[in-house]
Amino acid sequence: FYKDKKKLNSKIVNTIKTHFHSLQELIFRYYLWSLKLDIVIFFFSFLMILISLISIEIKSLSNLEYKKLNAGNFVFTAETTPPDASDKGTLLKKVKPLKDVADAVNVTDSPGAKVHMSALTAAIILAQNDIDPILQLTVRDRNRLALQGDLVGASALGVHNILCLTGDDPKVGDQPETKAAKDIDSATLVTTANMMRKDKKFPSGRVIDPAPKLFIGGAEVPSKGKPNIEKILGKINNGVDFFQTQYVFEAKKLKEYMKVLEDFGLLEKTSFLIGLGPFASAK
Repeated sequence: FYKDKKKLNSKIVNTIKTHFHSLQELIFRYYLWSLKLDIVIFFFSFLMILISLISIEIKSLSNLEYKKLNAGNFVFTAETTPPDASDKGTLLKKVKPLKDVADAVNVTDSPGAKVHMSALTAAIILAQNDIDPILQLTVRDRNRLALQGDLVGASALGVHNILCLTGDDPKVGDQPETKAAKDIDSATLVTTANMMRKDKKFPSGRVIDPAPKLFIGGAEVPSKGKPNIEKILGKINNGVDFFQTQYVFEAKKLKEYMKVLEDFGLLEKTSFLIGLGPFASAK
C-alpha cells in the first residue's frame, strides 16, 4: 500500500509539474501576445494621431489647392458679391446653395468700385461655414501695410486662397470722388504675398511666425487674343499658383489661347480656371 501510495504521489506531482509547465508556457505566451498587442495598439494610436495632425494641417490649408487642383481634378468655382448688409445670415443665405456644388467661391472686393460688406469679412464667414473662399484683394483701396495685415489675418482665420487684382477705377463707381490708394500694383502684391509665405517675413525683414499659408491667384484675359507667355511665366515665377480669367465666350479664341499655353508647357506649371457666366442683360 505504501509503495502504491508513493507511486500515486509521484504521479500526482508529475502531473502537477506538467500542468505547471503548461501553465507557465500559457502565461508566457499570453504575455508575449499581450506585449505584441500593446505594441500594435501603440503604433496604431501613434498612426491615428499622426493622420489626425496631417488632416488638421491640410484642413487648415486650401481645399482648392490640396484636394482639387494639385490632384488634377477639374474645378468649378463660383463668385459672389458680399451683400449691402451687416448680417452674416444675409450672405450665407445667398451662398449656401453653392456649398458642395462649387469647389470654391470667389468673394469680390467692392466690384465696380461700389462698396459692399468687406470681402475679407465675407470670406472668413464662408470659411467658418466650410465653404472654401477665394478672397479677391485689390490694391485700389489699401496701401501695402493694410494689405500685408489682411494677408496674415486672412490665413489665421482659414482664408488661404487669394486673387490679386488692381480693382475697378473709383471714377466708374457710385462715389467717383474716391481717391485710389495706388501704393503698389497687383504684381507687387503677388510678390509680397509670396515672400510672406515662402521667406516667412515682411518686406521690412521682420519675421512672421507662423507665416501665412497662401494659395495665390492671378488674372488673365483670353478674350484679348493669344497669351503673352513671357508675362505669364513672370507671374508664375513671382508666386502665382493658379489663374482665373475674365469671361470668354468665343470657343475658337479660347481653344487657340489654351493651345499656346499647352505648347509652351504652361499647363504643367500652373492651372487655369476659365471664366464663364450668364449675361446680366441684353446691353
